[in-house]
Amino acid sequence: MKVSFALKTLPNAYKEAVAMHEFLRRAGFEPTDISIHYNEGKIGVILEAQSLDFYLEVGELENTFDEFEDTWKQISFALMSYQVNEVELEEVWLESVVYNNRKQLLGVLNDIGFEIPPKEEKINNQLN
Repeated sequence: MKVSFALKTLPNAYKEAVAMHEFLRRAGFEPTDISIHYNEGKIGVILEAQSLDFYLEVGELENTFDEFEDTWKQISFALMSYQVNEVELEEVWLESVVYNNRKQLLGVLNDIGFEIPPKEEKINNQLN
């Protein structure tokens, strides 16, 4: 599959979903514990790990479910196959609402009962 878009050109809702996925990955959660949910125009990110779950709505779109699913499959494929420019991914991360609220999000995850996986020193460096 050839990826035909750049992250920076995507609507903000997709970029925030990518940023939330990146936040959870940098926090040490496995990509298989993270999923994306789309319903009635709203994108949410779900974390299911450690017998707990967490949902955060990250944006809204005017796409049909099929349009959303097609675009998210392309984004996922690009990320998993390293077809995304790392500089661009870092820019999306640093410009996101998720990034600006990363410390609060870590606090919420801790309050729910999630234990941040033991790479904590590295995680704190990646999240700062």
